[in-house]
Amino acid sequence: MRKKYLYRVGLAILPVWMGRYIELVGEKSTDSVVNVLINGIFGRVTGDSGSRFVIAIGQAIFLVLFLILYGDCIAARQRIGAVYFFSRISNRKKWILKEFVWLLFYSVLYTFCFVGMHMIFSIWGSSEANLSGTLFKVAFQIGLFLTTLLFEMSILCNLFCAIGGSAVGILLSMLCVIGLIMWATSEAAGNLSQIINPMWLSADIIENTGSYIKKLLVLLIQMVVCAGISGSYLAKRDLFAREGEG
Repeated sequence: MRKKYLYRVGLAILPVWMGRYIELVGEKSTDSVVNVLINGIFGRVTGDSGSRFVIAIGQAIFLVLFLILYGDCIAARQRIGAVYFFSRISNRKKWILKEFVWLLFYSVLYTFCFVGMHMIFSIWGSSEANLSGTLFKVAFQIGLFLTTLLFEMSILCNLFCAIGGSAVGILLSMLCVIGLIMWATSEAAGNLSQIINPMWLSADIIENTGSYIKKLLVLLIQMVVCAGISGSYLAKRDLFAREGEG
């Protein structure tokens, strides 16, 4: 069962191809590879509150796809084999922790494929292609942030799937993503959105180490809270297959 989830990480290249295939035949950008990479992954919004990066609808396809592929992976294993697993272990929390580690592993691989493919397109699409240390530093920063975001959202999605079933859970998670994006891109978005909304990133987040660390720490805190709530629920409840689900 693990193999099918491992094979799916390669699908991360699909959103990149869908959004950037035209660059293979189009005119090369005069921007640096780093700027092409950043602008390829994030959108930019300029308004009364200034300029900022956001994960907009077009860029969020990779996140939605990940939720479809992995948003039910823990809840599904528990629904299918709850009796088999939990009748043979004394500590359910260890089993949940192991599942979280696997989910984090999927998040890392998926993000590696996603950011790696964006790097290839960015190098190809820039007339100033330069494999500098800055490029790999920025790619690592983006990868770490996106991995944390994917892990957080997929944990939350697994909780929704455990409560309402896979279809309802994934749909609710998608609505959460859309809601956060609408909040991040809204003119009414203010300081609160800047702090807690993972879809909002300050314009200097890559250059300003302090801004990046602050945003990442907030995301990590949110991730820990989601993991704690989801893990507690999954460890205490026996989930059996609902009608129409494996």
